[in-house]
Amino acid sequence: KGHYIGGGVADVMLHVPYDAEFGRRNDQVKLIAPYYREQIVVTVDSKYEQKEDPLDLFTREKVGVELDTLSDFYLLSAYQGKIRPNVVHYKNPQEAISALLRGELAGVMGPRSEIEKGLGDKADNYRTGPLQLPGLRQSGWDLGSAVKASNTELVSAVENAMTQLRVSGELEKIFKQHGITYQLPSRVKLAY
Repeated sequence: KGHYIGGGVADVMLHVPYDAEFGRRNDQVKLIAPYYREQIVVTVDSKYEQKEDPLDLFTREKVGVELDTLSDFYLLSAYQGKIRPNVVHYKNPQEAISALLRGELAGVMGPRSEIEKGLGDKADNYRTGPLQLPGLRQSGWDLGSAVKASNTELVSAVENAMTQLRVSGELEKIFKQHGITYQLPSRVKLAY
């Protein structure tokens, strides 16, 4: 489609939600090379009881979330709306994490990669992990690449390069350098 203020159409996009069925219905791009599984997680200050379900905790304590995201919509409706009064909205996950680090929140909900990156060297002071999210059909998704469908050589080159990065362990190293837990995509056929 191209940029909304004009200009050329990109040849390759990375970090694109990978959906094989949607890809088959779209004749403009090829969705290829899923390389990472993103997941909605919650991080909670370690001062709170470890056995307590974070969603129960958020019925009494403040939770930060990026506005207009899956996490936001979930928290506003979960537990028949009992969490809603304690949901604090932010423009982006980093603002929510900054508030958590300042002690203004009990926790933050959002994508694992953004939360782990935002916590950085303070991650040991927080418990981060996935939750059972009643009523939410999907709490994770694969990320891959989108390439112009008409450029079959580029499709093949990007697919091969991403597969090599994954198989060699280089992708995992890159994620680790940024403080993010690498998760294999659900649709990857392991070749090693």
